[in-house]
Amino acid sequence: MISGGKSRFIWAAVLLLIATPIIAAAAAETADVSGTWKVMWTAQEGPQSATFTFSQEGEKLSGTYTDPGEHTSPVTGEVKGHAIEFAVDVESDEGTFTLTFRGTVRGDSMEGTMTAGGEDVFEWSGTKTD
Repeated sequence: MISGGKSRFIWAAVLLLIATPIIAAAAAETADVSGTWKVMWTAQEGPQSATFTFSQEGEKLSGTYTDPGEHTSPVTGEVKGHAIEFAVDVESDEGTFTLTFRGTVRGDSMEGTMTAGGEDVFEWSGTKTD
């Protein structure tokens, strides 16, 4: 017969062996960001926003950026687990520059930092709208 202390230890070990692969699989699962997202940030010019429509195949991300003036540009990026990175080239009066977004996805929201033209860094947040 197994004593009470040893019995609890054995059950704890069994539960740990069962739970570890389940927890690891959930942690490694890649977030699905397919759909339409409203993304906002505050730049030197004040509050900014854009709509991103993403398609996702595994970790590969593609889509469309639409600014408030309805100008569109292609988006490329990747999602690894809950980490996301995507970039878009946008046109302004000063020329074309790249917006690079890096952040974390949490369900129907995401947030992180955005680099504009490789220089300025802004915090951003996004909410899934569909």
